[in-house]
Amino acid sequence: MDMNGIDGQRVCAFMFELCPLPVPPRLDLETLCKNTTKPAPKSLPRNGREALKGLPFSDYHLDLRSVVGSEADCTTPM
Repeated sequence: MDMNGIDGQRVCAFMFELCPLPVPPRLDLETLCKNTTKPAPKSLPRNGREALKGLPFSDYHLDLRSVVGSEADCTTPM
């Protein structure tokens, strides 16, 4: 932890509330990902059967009367 750098500025801002929050450093993906290679795709072993195709779905519902932060009344059936 560098108390003279950005770490110290964050401690001052969060713990003592005497300093403004420092500007987050800009993330440079070119430098971060330099000299990296994409791994080869893994293939599954063939077992002679046709691949199963399926459609994943979830239990989705929409309640237009819902209000954020309101009390939930779970006594009524769906």
